[in-house]
Amino acid sequence: MGEINIIQTALMIIVGFVSDDVRQLVGNKSEQGALFAYPVLSLGVIAWLMKLWTDSEWYYQGAAEEIGVDYAEGLKTLSSIWALLLVIALTLAVSYYTIKILFCRYNIKCKNDNRK
Repeated sequence: MGEINIIQTALMIIVGFVSDDVRQLVGNKSEQGALFAYPVLSLGVIAWLMKLWTDSEWYYQGAAEEIGVDYAEGLKTLSSIWALLLVIALTLAVSYYTIKILFCRYNIKCKNDNRK
């Protein structure tokens, strides 16, 4: 369907392996391992959007046909290297704090269950 190419697929797979490597290096059975590996794994999702930065005109044309020219024009402002860096930084930060919140929630639940 042309939505993803071999380079994007390879990026997703590589990110998965790097995430596993981070988990192994930090500690496979430790919370810290997940805290650092999960954000790396989350970067794989950005591969779906890589054409916004690597083939902006193709991305623009597809958005204009599917959603409209106004939307596509808005996407052009996001096709800079600074927007890519911002997306990477936000993905890392949000995924790190998401997993941290889940661990805290789990630990609080476990501590409360042990009190009963």
